[in-house]
Amino acid sequence: MYCLFIDESGNGGIVSNLTSGNFDREWFTAGGIIAVEDIPKFGRAHDSITRKYFTDRGTPLPPNFKLHCHELRRNAHPHDQISRQECRDLADVVFGAMRSIGCSLVSATAHKPSHTSKYPQYGSAGARTLLVRLERFGYFLGDRGDGGPAVCERFAAGLRKRTGGESRVLRSASAFPHFANPDKIKGRTVDGDPTIRVVPQFSDFFAYAPHIKMVAGHGCSSRWDETKDKHYCVDGPRNRRGFVVI
Repeated sequence: MYCLFIDESGNGGIVSNLTSGNFDREWFTAGGIIAVEDIPKFGRAHDSITRKYFTDRGTPLPPNFKLHCHELRRNAHPHDQISRQECRDLADVVFGAMRSIGCSLVSATAHKPSHTSKYPQYGSAGARTLLVRLERFGYFLGDRGDGGPAVCERFAAGLRKRTGGESRVLRSASAFPHFANPDKIKGRTVDGDPTIRVVPQFSDFFAYAPHIKMVAGHGCSSRWDETKDKHYCVDGPRNRRGFVVI
């Protein structure tokens, strides 16, 4: 059974009071890794990373520790126990694992001012990207004649609940673009604890790649370039591609 392990980069809320040049607030990315449930290779990669950069060096990890791209980039503990070059090396290993492990990627990045301007009554960009991401996962499952759940980080349950309600409004709005019914997705989007199921930790890093590409432009697209070919249906029709910019 396949699972979609989902994460976000940016703030999915409605745009307000944007200041000139504050590009990070203008974009929101919803990303996900499609993989066979609890695929062992991700677990082995995770164990190797935490041992090499932390525990084998005598750096204790808190019980709720997870690999997190934002924490790595701001050098938060325990990342402050390794050098900046080693932080970059750690990220290289994470993205290298995604490239080598049998999985597919889906992402939807929304320009929030454009979304708010075009659909002011239909809630946040987070809701729209959630729909697109689930739609592509439904296409993936349909291609394989299979079904499976979408797994959202349990710590983001409040955001998911809000965007889920907004998504229902979007589906019922005749003025809003039609989305395929994800009938292959078993059950509702379920909670996943990233400190137990390690694939969401890799999803966190992946969501950063298309997000920073749109925020900072092509000069910061190296992570995107590394993951582009892993996207579902990357060279297929635009309405089915795993990489979407709204």
